[in-house]
Amino acid sequence: MGCYGYGHKIKIPFEYDWIYGTRNEQVFVVNKGGAMTYLEQVQDDNGTWFVEGGKWGIVDSENKIITPVHYNRMSFYEDKILLQEDSDKTATQASVDLEKTYISYVL
Repeated sequence: MGCYGYGHKIKIPFEYDWIYGTRNEQVFVVNKGGAMTYLEQVQDDNGTWFVEGGKWGIVDSENKIITPVHYNRMSFYEDKILLQEDSDKTATQASVDLEKTYISYVL
């Protein structure tokens, strides 16, 4: 997946397997190596699609890296994107605030 801008100019190259747009039109969550998976709900007919596996990162609308594509998990919480990378010894987390556009890391 990738994104074109106005005038058919490539803004984000077609090198990712999945791209999520966010409320901030300049910030995109990207995934390499993940696969779309359908989770069927037992209680009703409305299941949900999600990306399973791969590595997550965040880029801006010009494909400048905000956080590198090496995190194992991604989730949205309020106005933030939360990323987590697990290793044998430590877990590293990154949080990107969509309103203020700053990054904080927890090691």
